[in-house]
Amino acid sequence: MSLGTRLSSLFRNAARRRAVEQDLDDEVRSYVDLLVDEKRQQGMTPDEARREVAVSMGSMEHVKENVRDVRAGAWLESTLRDLRYAARTLWKSPAFTITAALSIALGVGANTGIFTLVNALLFQPIPVADPATLTIVYNTDKGKLVGNAGFSKLNFDDFRQRQRSFTALAASAGPIPLNLSYRTVSVPVFMEFSTPDFFTALGINPAAGRFFAPDEDRTPGAHTLVVLSYGTWQGRFGGAADLVGQTIRLAGQPMTVIGIAPNAFKGLSNFFGPELWVPSSMAGALLADQGRAWLRERESAAFNMVGRLRPGVSREQAEAELKGIAEQLEAEFPTINRNRSVVVRPITEVSVFPGLRDGVLAGSTFLMVVVGLVLLIACSNVANLLLARASVRRHEIAVRLAVGAGRGRIVRQLLTESVLLALVGGALGIAFAAVAKSFLWAQRPAIIAESLVEPRLDLTVLLYALFASVAAGFLFGLVPALQSSVPELSGTLQEEGRASGGRRRRRLANTFVAAQVCFALVCLVVAGLCLRAVESLYDSNPGFETSRLAMVSANPGEAGYAPARSEQYFRDVSARIPTLPGVVSAAWATNPLLFGGPSRGIEIPGVDTKTSVVNIIDPAYFRTVGLPLRKGREFGAGDTARTTPVAIVNEAFAETYWPNGDAIGRRFRFSKETTEREIVGIVKTAALVFLGEPPQACVYLPAAQSADQSMNLYVRTAGTPTPMLEAMQRTLREIDSQVPPQNPMTVRQLMDNNLWIARVIVGLFAALGVLGLALASVGLYGVMAYAVGTRKREIGVRMALGAGRATVVRMVFARGFTVVGLGAAVGLLLSLLAGRAISAAVAAVPALDPLSFGAACALLFGVAGLACWLPARRASRVDPAIALREG
Repeated sequence: MSLGTRLSSLFRNAARRRAVEQDLDDEVRSYVDLLVDEKRQQGMTPDEARREVAVSMGSMEHVKENVRDVRAGAWLESTLRDLRYAARTLWKSPAFTITAALSIALGVGANTGIFTLVNALLFQPIPVADPATLTIVYNTDKGKLVGNAGFSKLNFDDFRQRQRSFTALAASAGPIPLNLSYRTVSVPVFMEFSTPDFFTALGINPAAGRFFAPDEDRTPGAHTLVVLSYGTWQGRFGGAADLVGQTIRLAGQPMTVIGIAPNAFKGLSNFFGPELWVPSSMAGALLADQGRAWLRERESAAFNMVGRLRPGVSREQAEAELKGIAEQLEAEFPTINRNRSVVVRPITEVSVFPGLRDGVLAGSTFLMVVVGLVLLIACSNVANLLLARASVRRHEIAVRLAVGAGRGRIVRQLLTESVLLALVGGALGIAFAAVAKSFLWAQRPAIIAESLVEPRLDLTVLLYALFASVAAGFLFGLVPALQSSVPELSGTLQEEGRASGGRRRRRLANTFVAAQVCFALVCLVVAGLCLRAVESLYDSNPGFETSRLAMVSANPGEAGYAPARSEQYFRDVSARIPTLPGVVSAAWATNPLLFGGPSRGIEIPGVDTKTSVVNIIDPAYFRTVGLPLRKGREFGAGDTARTTPVAIVNEAFAETYWPNGDAIGRRFRFSKETTEREIVGIVKTAALVFLGEPPQACVYLPAAQSADQSMNLYVRTAGTPTPMLEAMQRTLREIDSQVPPQNPMTVRQLMDNNLWIARVIVGLFAALGVLGLALASVGLYGVMAYAVGTRKREIGVRMALGAGRATVVRMVFARGFTVVGLGAAVGLLLSLLAGRAISAAVAAVPALDPLSFGAACALLFGVAGLACWLPARRASRVDPAIALREG
């Protein structure tokens, strides 16, 4: 018999006797002793036998290696045998398998779905070449990020010319909404201005055509070129093979398509990106005064800076060099660049906008915690099912222990079944997550649908789902396996396999149910707090009318109109729209509500000023949108291009620059302008970008003194504004068919779009809370139903001695609500802690909201009452005679 055959035989026998648990050195020594005994039986002395064995075997390490190989083979064979046995066992119990797998599928599916979103926002790499050497450069003020942390084009040009740490330093500004026209199609899109080396710095290649050349960004307005994103090429243009070289129109400007960006590339964000790119020199041609300010004014910090490090240069060295350049610029332009510096971060940190990163991290953390609680609820549910099933299998396990199987062998087999069950549930969970992701993706607002980056179920997500499934299998399988592997052998064998629940099993089951109730209550309370926060945002006063206001955009400049003809168009519309039935008033303004607006530098003698949002309006704007005047006067017919330039500011502007005095009559001027403007009025501060945002300074200018060809028409109606949208568009076409109306919507729809992410998060929390409650109620029902079944004889005795049905029902409810009450008490404590943590991270979420806590508790106890009532009803209908006879 060969050495390998003897080793295999030896360890197969050892696996049967002791489950291959002996120490490796002991096993080798045992085998050596066996060979020595064989040599002695052949007539050799002990010393001769040992020398012969040593020569024939070679080194001890070689023997150990052979033993390891045999042990690995035995382990693999044993594991495959356990898997086959587990599969047969689960197949024979379809009701249990389906119920448990669905519970785990819901838990793993929720975790996978949320992780898909978190991965897309924070962990999914931007598709660029060699991201390790790619950095994002942020602008800081006294060490803190400034707004969107961007730079002015003039400051960026100075940084690019003076630095030596980067092979390429590029910039981009946007995304900016503009109207795209191609043949008969006219749609709003988000575009981005970029320097020619933007794509070079990122190290990407076009899918078709080419990118911008270095000399195609020098002359403002001269290079009417555009690069489309891959998704826009496919979605907007049907993937037309001949699109490169064709002409499209952006904001009425003819633009030539020169290239298509690679698939999956959406700029520097994993969340929201542009649909197309144009040279930065086109900002003035496409955005008029705002774009020209971006190119000419040093304080217009609209550009984000990205750089590719030179070989051998560290991020710290590059940051030190740029900080030195920032000090030079502060010395050269002290008014604009006072206290300004830079910070250089890895490109991975640009997945979300800098100002939103902390909020996204906090929200992602809370979502992952909540879905973790849902998975724990599912695991507790399945653990209870396994405990109940273990009662049926006690005879089987006792027999296996009686014939020599070790406890570790039993635990291993039961854990194999649990992990296999979890993997089945995990596979279903991935399918659930894919369906849920598709549903959520379909709910995104149409206006930004093409600019959002779609989350993907990639390899990272699948590995996470696998990890969650295996971890869940061990989590819900370990305690039942340990509990089931130590039955009383004699008692179990004498019971002939009948299910019997003991105190220890009931205590474990009750503990699992209490944990489910606790976690479900936390999920419900968190969902309630977030719902109340979004509700408060809807109910908050944004500073303007929300229920009877509609808007539509128009841009006569796109039709090639001169400024004088555009002004006439706006006057014609202002005269015609108010005559429509149901219209109270109408007004023009450059800025869409809740969409921000261009910012310009402010200069006030003797005052440290920054920038302010600027909105150009006509005299009817404030009364149309419902923005109340606090002091001074509104614009009037006397404010013309020939009179003193005037402005109206909001309260935030006035309090920032004149906190101890009246701003009326004060003067300021915009950077790069010599003419001062007199403040004639102060209006209430309204939300400019987000509902619930901190107050931001805003300056309103009369349209007669600051004309713009792209305007938004606001119409205040006597009733619901939705029916007026069609009449508004029809009237605009009648006035001038060459100027198509764009983006018609009510302000309520605008608010819905603004709060889309918040509503999605609340919906996710609500769904997770309901899911946790459903799983907890199923677990409670299972425990109560099992308890009624095991105490059927006791209930029969009680009823035979005179106990009524109401008494039996109260007994079942008392037991169930004792468990629910304990879990709810711990859950309330954890909910208080969770509420404080969420409130600290998101100011709009209240730390303690009695309505949220009360509603969550009421819902929990209501569902728990239903889960207890069904078993209680069955218990109250037990026939004492039958129960005693069966007992």
